[in-house]
Amino acid sequence: MRQKLDQIDNASEEAWSDIKKGMDSAWQSLNEAIKEAHSHFD
Repeated sequence: MRQKLDQIDNASEEAWSDIKKGMDSAWQSLNEAIKEAHSHFD
């Protein structure tokens, strides 16, 4: 039982790491899009 809980815990950490990477990438893309859109109004 303890081994299974450890596997779940490790999987959760890996999933969270993947989510953070995805969010960082999405934030960067959104930031670039906003800057580009803003440049059209200057």
